[in-house]
Amino acid sequence: MEKALQLRRVVTASAVGAGWLACYAAVLALRPGGERSMLVFSDTVYLVPIAVAVALSVLAALRSARGLRVFWALVSVSVAIWLAAESLWSVRELADGSVPFPWWTDALYLAAYAVMPVALLLAFRPSLRLVGAATLLDALLLTGGLALLWWWAILRPLPVTGDLAALAAIAPPAVGLAALGILVSTRLLPARQGTVAMKVFGLGLAVATIVDGIYAHAIVAGGYGSGDWLDLGWQAQAVLVALAAYIAARGLDRRSDWARSRTPTRVGAAALTTGVLSILLAVLVAARSSDRISAGLIVVAAALAVLVGLRVWVVLAPARRTVVTDPETGAFRPEWFQQRLRQLAGGARSFGDPFAVALVELDGDRRAGVEVARRLVDEAGAGGAVAKLSDARLAVLLPSAEAAGALAQAELLRGRIANQPVGSRPVTVSVGVATWERTRGIDALLEAAEDALETAHRLGGNQVWAARPGSDAAFDQLVALVSEVDAREGDDPDHSRTIATLSRDLAVALDLDSEAVGRAYFAGLLHDVGKVAVPEWVLRKPSGLTTDEWLTVARHPLKGAALLARVDELRDAASVVANHHERWDGHGYPGGLAGRRIPVEARIVAVADSLVSMTAERPYRPAMSVTGALTDIWRRSGRSYDPAVVSALFGFAREGRLPAPPVAVPSAAHLYEVPA
Repeated sequence: MEKALQLRRVVTASAVGAGWLACYAAVLALRPGGERSMLVFSDTVYLVPIAVAVALSVLAALRSARGLRVFWALVSVSVAIWLAAESLWSVRELADGSVPFPWWTDALYLAAYAVMPVALLLAFRPSLRLVGAATLLDALLLTGGLALLWWWAILRPLPVTGDLAALAAIAPPAVGLAALGILVSTRLLPARQGTVAMKVFGLGLAVATIVDGIYAHAIVAGGYGSGDWLDLGWQAQAVLVALAAYIAARGLDRRSDWARSRTPTRVGAAALTTGVLSILLAVLVAARSSDRISAGLIVVAAALAVLVGLRVWVVLAPARRTVVTDPETGAFRPEWFQQRLRQLAGGARSFGDPFAVALVELDGDRRAGVEVARRLVDEAGAGGAVAKLSDARLAVLLPSAEAAGALAQAELLRGRIANQPVGSRPVTVSVGVATWERTRGIDALLEAAEDALETAHRLGGNQVWAARPGSDAAFDQLVALVSEVDAREGDDPDHSRTIATLSRDLAVALDLDSEAVGRAYFAGLLHDVGKVAVPEWVLRKPSGLTTDEWLTVARHPLKGAALLARVDELRDAASVVANHHERWDGHGYPGGLAGRRIPVEARIVAVADSLVSMTAERPYRPAMSVTGALTDIWRRSGRSYDPAVVSALFGFAREGRLPAPPVAVPSAAHLYEVPA
């Protein structure tokens, strides 16, 4: 609903801009009232969209994401200088009937353009440190070829001399071309994602560069005057800048995308060099036939020819035949791992792109390392790159993964490998995960992953442990609360962790994606955190609950969801926690959802919670056997539980993969008896 409203606002704003341009074009075509009226019109009404663009750019600078405020502040400065230049032009033309060339307005036009390259560099932050020679040559060739084509198509008739008039005519469009070149380069080099607003702004810049090139020719030839059709091009520029600023100010674009870098566009080397060489030859032939070969054209042609030669040499140079993978397992070698790790760290420093490292190590007998490595390579697929560090230890790089996502992906990989037989016996692995932080380098990242791996081993293995920086304190507090609830409600300290593990495995069996697997795991781990608000004597009451007591307990899904919603990394799991007591037939709580309206992760947690809880001792009933619990779940399949999840659970039962019930211990209920 919100997306539809945002789209309507963008469409409405675009329609207003298109309507303005249509009306302006109609006035230029009909020219009502004669030349004097057109002069007044072009010197007054012409300023309206530019003034609107200034106001909206200032608003965008105030309301944009923090990293984009500088960009929009510089855009507002540039457009304000443009408005000042046009206002000065209008005053002079209305007073004297004409404006000399060159004049102070031309200096202001150049100043307005000079701000643009700086704004674009700060916004997109293209990086040359993260690319090789081939990519850099591609960017230079494409930009140079387009610049030569633009120059020849638009500015070719201009005499390139050293006098002030020629320089004043050429300088603004040349600076605009440099800004446009930066936009082109951001498609080929590592650079930040562009938002919708920035793309609309880039379109406005392209329009301005073309129109200013035509204007430079017209002003030197003496063929421009106010009310010319060129004015419509500048009006389009102002409308596009205003539209871009409106989108940014209203928050109608996905600004979060901008915070990460885009994958550079790949251009075929053969196609690119052939295209640029064709442009170069065509321009030289046309220049020779019209006797317009100048020193500047010769320099540009020579530079492009050198770039083309270098690119061909890079293509034809023999590649270094370095073996980067282990032939036995298919995993990458440690040297590749270090190189790729440095690349990811460079992207994180330049653009803030998150990534994580997971160290995977076999528990116990390590002779099955080769088979486990092969499985991990197959399971990781496109989601991560696996490197073999030793016979028993592997490293998995997780690009674009933040703390919660990295833990979910690691759990997914561990769950697909754990307990799978290798030879005559199953194997298990422990995993240590660490997420990149700007405040620490590569060595500290690997040390944190090592510490997490050691912790996973010390806690018994066959689990994932994540390094917990200070920012994860809220998550640790929630886990501590769940442990407290488990201790108050029963005698199994691993109750919630068992539900989380079973929920994760069921999600994997249902072939859900890694994000859904992560939500199922975290929701299973924290599903009862809301019970921290339920009195202990209610949780341990041996008899039936009163209506008020039941309502107190029934509020715990929403209370737990509210707690998870306060933690950014767990916000997606909040709706799962809120709905894990909903039932397939709609007779659950708190919302009475039914069927597929219940999140699939909540349906999974419901089944896992039922099995683990029924096989655990409770003050109000004895523990059921696994067979009895499975029978009860099967009987209520299609009513209380999703049949697909129940089917997956019974698949685990046939494979012997169900969690063992907790060891029976003497009841501690007497410690919580309320004195008479």
